[in-house]
Amino acid sequence: MPKDKGHTSASLIIPSESSTTTSYLYSRRAPIQKFRTTEILRAAHHFGGPSLRRFVLLGSAVSVLNSFEDLPRQGRPYTEKDWNPFTIARNDTVPGYNVSNTRAEAAAWQFMEKAKPGFDLTGINPDIITGPMIHPIHGPKSINETKHFAIASFIDGTHKRIEGVTFLFYHFVDVRDVARSHVDALKNPAAANQRVLLIAGLISPQLVVNTIRQNFPSLKDRVPEGNPSQVLPSDVHPTGWDTRISLDILAKGSRDGRQEYIELEKSIIDAVNMILPIGILG
Repeated sequence: MPKDKGHTSASLIIPSESSTTTSYLYSRRAPIQKFRTTEILRAAHHFGGPSLRRFVLLGSAVSVLNSFEDLPRQGRPYTEKDWNPFTIARNDTVPGYNVSNTRAEAAAWQFMEKAKPGFDLTGINPDIITGPMIHPIHGPKSINETKHFAIASFIDGTHKRIEGVTFLFYHFVDVRDVARSHVDALKNPAAANQRVLLIAGLISPQLVVNTIRQNFPSLKDRVPEGNPSQVLPSDVHPTGWDTRISLDILAKGSRDGRQEYIELEKSIIDAVNMILPIGILG
């Protein structure tokens, strides 16, 4: 980033290779997409000069969690030190979204270790991102895939019942917290060369419909009830997260020295209030 008048330093924020959920699978027999993360870092290193102080990379929690064990059983909580253990050599087949994010972030850290550029790196890794959308919404097709499967699908008639409905992941963070974490990371010394996990709490199909039915009585006839007291499907035991390091980093970058996430209820309510006016009810 060129040095402008009045600015003595600069930071760069960029999403990793995959920013939306994809449904395809990756295996050794399938062609893998070219990752551009390293090329962008090289360009930043070459053209940024001394004014570029920090590179903030938006990744995903899928580069941390175990794609093969996250749902069947509850294991040791994930931390900032964990990596998705898929390998090409074993011919593992995992969602392409998981592969691309893991490889993209790993490539970024490898570049930093080898090139030793004049800037440092902060990796932001959120789980399911909920909350209102900032992009223009003109109709149901304007809703991105994550917002649809996590919230809108329980309003638009996609699901007539909760039984059998599962998520790929069972933890969330509000989009406004994701945005704030990027801004805070720009000048937070504690975020230098750190992975930051953004995990606000638990989310499940039942928690989503509970929130919608409680706060939008007019939608009760459209939103399945399920079993309000059974938060998770009986066969789902998602691994937890130990985010104490990330919370400490985020707190040091906040104005008041505290890190407080937006709760699931508010995140869902704000998303539904944005979705309803676009005619999703038909």
